[in-house]
Amino acid sequence: MNNKTFILWILIFGMFSSCEYFQLKDANHESDEVARVGDKVLLKSDLKGLIQPSMSENDSLKITQNFIESWARREIILQKAKFNLAKEQEDELEKMIEQYKEDLYINSYKANLVSQNIDTIIKDEDIRTFYTANNQIFKLNEDLLRYKMISFQTNDKKAAQMKELLKKNDSLSNNTLLKGDFLFQSIQMNDSLWIKHTEFINKYEFAKNIDKEQLLQSNKVLEYKEGKITHYIYVKSVLRRGEIAPLLFIKNDVAKMLIHQKKLKYLQDLENKLIQEAIQNNTYEKY
Repeated sequence: MNNKTFILWILIFGMFSSCEYFQLKDANHESDEVARVGDKVLLKSDLKGLIQPSMSENDSLKITQNFIESWARREIILQKAKFNLAKEQEDELEKMIEQYKEDLYINSYKANLVSQNIDTIIKDEDIRTFYTANNQIFKLNEDLLRYKMISFQTNDKKAAQMKELLKKNDSLSNNTLLKGDFLFQSIQMNDSLWIKHTEFINKYEFAKNIDKEQLLQSNKVLEYKEGKITHYIYVKSVLRRGEIAPLLFIKNDVAKMLIHQKKLKYLQDLENKLIQEAIQNNTYEKY
């Protein structure tokens, strides 16, 4: 056994010059073998789908040769590894492989059943109920803010008027800003959505130059000049790290948690049901 050799036998037939070979069409060769390492054989059928009709002969040949060489290298190392493993190690690996195989079967079976039987639509009422009962687990790990922002030419004569309208934060003032005769470089008036402070400064490059504590002050208009552009930022409200996250901010996360709970309960009930069926059918006996 110590004298065992690993022979790489690569048979690249004359058909490499024909595109029909790469499409694995009718090829009259005595053997379907392409390469061999020890007693492991690579077949022409293993190359199916490797070559595309649009490829040139040279590209097809190169890709095929690379595939064969990669396969051969892997097989040579694999066989060498198996040959040199201690019996105990090999047995342990076989157990692990078998366990992994069983897990794949079981997990695939469970995943198929879950996708077929679990409704992933969660009612808003259920989300609110769960959030209210468990809001202590939804503490923020970073600061949040809700804001409005307008950007305009620094020399705009209506700057003071825009600032006053932004600061009032009422429906009439908001509509005036949106529909009035103002020239904005950009405008963001939806202050109902929460955003992380880190996301805010990543979204607006200039915000990286603003002191965090200065920015996170509610009901104030912060002015920041950036060359010929001036930004007015009105922070409507702030939530600090450690406070309870607002439902609107984590609604999707709560829904995912409820779906996960439904999946766990379904799978637990399924396992109990299968065990009971096995007992009734005498396929499971405990001695």
